[in-house]
Amino acid sequence: MRSLVAMVYLIVTVFLSYVSALGAGWLLIHYGLGIPAIQDLIPFYAFVFLVGFGEDYDIFMISSIWKNKQRLPHKRAIVLGVTETGAVITSAGLILAGTFAVLTVLPIQILLQFGIVTAIGVLLDTFVVRPLLVPAITTVLCRYAFWPGKLFEKEEEPLKSTE
Repeated sequence: MRSLVAMVYLIVTVFLSYVSALGAGWLLIHYGLGIPAIQDLIPFYAFVFLVGFGEDYDIFMISSIWKNKQRLPHKRAIVLGVTETGAVITSAGLILAGTFAVLTVLPIQILLQFGIVTAIGVLLDTFVVRPLLVPAITTVLCRYAFWPGKLFEKEEEPLKSTE
């Protein structure tokens, strides 16, 4: 793919889900469980896991869009790419969030907090960032979403009203 623009906006979207997970996790931990603060290592551990998994899901979906963009108009390629990868990413996200949520039943506070923050982050990434935010940004950026690269040079074909 070799796209500088895609790399930047994919990293930014994963970072947004990470920061959102920290905030939502803190709210749940502080107000829901009465624990005054998140332990100091949680942001680092959560960052490693959420960025790793988030970028993996990103690359999987954007690669499908990129592959379809070689033969289809931009918007159609995005719709098809999200459709092709949606079930796999959703299934993997649910399984992964469930796996991290299991940590919340353990009596060790750092694992409880890690499980909450990471499960929230995976769910945000799976149900908000991947199906909504990344396709929206890719649509808005249009042909610049894959700059620089061969797809950047391809002229945009207008969508027909019957699609």
